[in-house]
Amino acid sequence: MKIPDSINFYSIIYNKFPEEIYRVFEKEGWHIRKSAWDEFELQNSWSELQMQNSNGDLLLNGAVIYTVSSVNELQRIFDLLEASYQLEFYKENKELLKEVKRKLKT
Repeated sequence: MKIPDSINFYSIIYNKFPEEIYRVFEKEGWHIRKSAWDEFELQNSWSELQMQNSNGDLLLNGAVIYTVSSVNELQRIFDLLEASYQLEFYKENKELLKEVKRKLKT
């Protein structure tokens, strides 16, 4: 399978610093590269993501090969972040395929 040409994955991670996020992804085997002053690219064999700061929260969006294993792997990694988050996967026609929300108690 090929990584999609268009963005099909959108997420927000609440109250975390970029370094906290990319370190977890890096430990899980992802390639990390700083792409701008406060933006990072995160890549592996089945995804290409961009991370950027948005008013203290982090947006992580990009193209992901949508399979059960990729969804499960992303959710597993997001759970490792110990943060509240929301992630969404979409079809090419922008129809929602899957949405996952995790809200930690404060």
